[in-house]
Amino acid sequence: MERRAPSLQVNRDRLVLVEGKDEVTLFGALIDHRHAEIGSGIQIVDVRGEEKFPANLRAIQTMIPSRPTFRSMCVVRDGDDNPDGAFQSA
Repeated sequence: MERRAPSLQVNRDRLVLVEGKDEVTLFGALIDHRHAEIGSGIQIVDVRGEEKFPANLRAIQTMIPSRPTFRSMCVVRDGDDNPDGAFQSA
């Protein structure tokens, strides 16, 4: 499984976008434990902060057409200070 901070490139057919390094560690371990058979097909992208989600999502949107095998994307955001706002922003 690929775990790297972005200079954003889509290298896998499934993406998990997360806020930071703690989420990279958590989701990497979860995927390794529960989905070892597909783990190498999942790319975890650390967007380095909630405020960077929009720019990363726009960048991914432009890259997806060049990757016809792309299957899915999961966006993970926590609600540290404002759970309702975090949910609405997704």
